[in-house]
Formats: sequence, C-alpha cells, structure tokens
Amino acid sequence: MPTVYASLRSKANILRAVIDATVRGGDESRPLASDDEWKGMESEVDGREKLARFARIHRGVCEREAAVFAQLEAAAGAEREAAGMLADQDRRRYETQRRVARSLHAARQLRPGLTTRTAADTIWTLASERTYLALVRDRGWAPARYERWVTEQLACGLLP
Repeated sequence: MPTVYASLRSKANILRAVIDATVRGGDESRPLASDDEWKGMESEVDGREKLARFARIHRGVCEREAAVFAQLEAAAGAEREAAGMLADQDRRRYETQRRVARSLHAARQLRPGLTTRTAADTIWTLASERTYLALVRDRGWAPARYERWVTEQLACGLLP
C-alpha cells in the first residue's frame, strides 16, 4: 500500500484510479459511449428494447463500480478533492445518459410533449449508482430484478 500511495499521492487519486479501472476498464480516455454495446443500444429502432439494452449496460457498470462509488460518496463528505470527483462522475454520467434521451428523441420514440432534457433528467435519476445501491445492497434485490425495474420505469416514464 505505501508504494501505491507514493505513486498516486492521495486517497482521492487512488479512488480515481479504481473508478477508471472499474467503469472504463482502466482507459479514462475511452468514454462508455464509444463501446460497441453502447453503439448497438443507440442504433436500436425499438424504444423499449433500446431502454432494455441501456438498463443492461447500466447494470453492468453498477455491478463493477457500485462499491467504489459508495466509498467515493463517503469520502466526498470529508475531502474536497473527492467531492469534486463525485461531481465530475455525476456530470459524466449525465452527459452519457443524455445521449440515450437524444437517441430516443431523434427516433421519435419519446412520449409526446416530453422534452429531451426532462427525459435525460429521468434517466439520470432512475439509472444511478445511488438507486442501484439502495435496491440491490440495501433492499436485497437481485441485480437482474433491478435491471428489469429500471427498464420498466424508464419505459413507463419516457415512451408513448
């Protein structure tokens, strides 16, 4: 551990390295949206299937990183650098999930009268590490049940 700390210089940098490894497979420069599975989801023509594919991707990210996210959130209360990292992660997640809303909008799959911004806000709220942890860790749901629930909630809230 002293070697790791010496090379990364702070707890926040250690958390950043772990997050990069769990969410993006160690390649911080490669956004999730460049993944083939993500591209397939965006090109899906059926809105419900698009949301199911998104929920599957989201569940995979949560399974890899939820425990690290909980540590980051706990550290954010005491360390300014960790709080900034948490805000950056939330911002990146929003930008990525806004792509889902834009994709639904571009394919005319959003419920009439629903703005892209409201759709993005809905996705960001429902498909989050916080919600995953609350239901899977705290309430004992199986990850597959969570994935189905996210799909259903997003379909009910976003599709005609």
